[in-house]
Amino acid sequence: MLSLLLSVNIQAQRITHSYNNVSLADALSQLAEQQTDYTIMFLYNELEDFRITTTIHRKTLPEAIRQMIGFYPIRVTTSTDEGEKKIFVECVQKADTRYKGTIVNEQGQPVAYANIALLSPQDSTLIAGGVSNESGYFVIPCEQPAVLARVSYIGYKTNYVMLDSRNAGKIRLKLETIMLNGVKVTGERILSGTENGHLVYNMPMLLQVYPADNAFDALTNIPGVSEMKGNITFSGQSVTLIINGKPTTLSSDKVVERLKQMPAAMLAKAEVMPSAPAKYHVRGMAINIMTKDFTGTNQVSGQMMWGWRQNKYGTGYWGPSVIYNHGKLSVDLSYTYTNGTGYGQVEREANHPLNGQCVAYSDKTRNRSDGMDHEYRIGMDYAIADDHSLSLAYTGQWNSTRSTNTTTGTALSTQHSRQHTYLHNVDASYTAPFGPLLLSVCNSVSPIPTIRNPAHRTLTASCTTSAAISMSIAVRK
Repeated sequence: MLSLLLSVNIQAQRITHSYNNVSLADALSQLAEQQTDYTIMFLYNELEDFRITTTIHRKTLPEAIRQMIGFYPIRVTTSTDEGEKKIFVECVQKADTRYKGTIVNEQGQPVAYANIALLSPQDSTLIAGGVSNESGYFVIPCEQPAVLARVSYIGYKTNYVMLDSRNAGKIRLKLETIMLNGVKVTGERILSGTENGHLVYNMPMLLQVYPADNAFDALTNIPGVSEMKGNITFSGQSVTLIINGKPTTLSSDKVVERLKQMPAAMLAKAEVMPSAPAKYHVRGMAINIMTKDFTGTNQVSGQMMWGWRQNKYGTGYWGPSVIYNHGKLSVDLSYTYTNGTGYGQVEREANHPLNGQCVAYSDKTRNRSDGMDHEYRIGMDYAIADDHSLSLAYTGQWNSTRSTNTTTGTALSTQHSRQHTYLHNVDASYTAPFGPLLLSVCNSVSPIPTIRNPAHRTLTASCTTSAAISMSIAVRK
């Protein structure tokens, strides 16, 4: 299929328009008829399969395009070149083929914002993901010829469907009855709706259906949200976590640790944003976790958490968190102590040619690491007036780890190392109606670990061929 590159001109004005199952490529072309201030760059054939259903009211052109895109894997960037304003619209998941379909309920009505995960039929690993739009329609670029689709939505039973055709047709979801204190709860009450194209979840209601101890576990109960290697993803796409509308320079794993220290009962709502507004100073998808507002109250709340993780060796952790509110002032303190032992093991076997002969090699390396970790935080928020607040927070960490690598077999070696790391991070922000102003200072130090090698290493090898070979290497300091 031949791709056609379009350039269309638009003026910067407020856009108001309703779209019902319209191709995104056609919608972008249609905007060309309005004014001539922007140049939109996109590949028509790349975007024509993505159909949109949405209502835009008084949005700037970039905001309107981002709302049209929704949760599709499409990126929007803007630039100004010699006074000419340009908008680039591009599909970020490059694939010649795409899975398309519509999610409906038992009555055949579209289910908007259902989560669709494409899994490998062999081991159920996530390949790609997407979200249905307001008409229940979804498009997911994917090269794999056959996939297992997992379709989920709060209030409905999760449905698994094998897809061996690119056109999935209609996938039906069956209603799941949720009873809380004798009252029937629907998924619509948990997914309270959309605001500016963002999915807004009622977290207290979600917690009644899916209980959780901390904010992190509560967040992963939202359909499509999952943890991958310590980071949060939505439908397989990486996201930036924001707490109470305040970005931070802390790494994603530190933000995750803060959420794990936060009581789930503190949560008010979660906003899943396919494209974060400019006021957050964040690019791409983001989730804004909003806590309950206790401004004007006088109270103290807190929790103590502890736990134990057991593998070959065990790791224990505990820590308190306290929140104090007095009028317009709010102060939070938290501390977590972790102490334990980690273990890993690698085995290798190989045959190496040497002087026309075969040398067998095998070894086993065991790693044991013992360490302790201290994480602490103190934060302060002061509500100056409506939509005006001042925040100051300090986050710190101190870690000490001792590690031993022991290799046995053909090669013999032992290595000991010891390492200390620490982190100091200060965030200061002033929140106004136009967004937060952020000042952040971070100091993270990971010194080169102290390594102690043994005085003697020995490598021996032999093979069972017609001519036996033995080899010995000694290294002395």
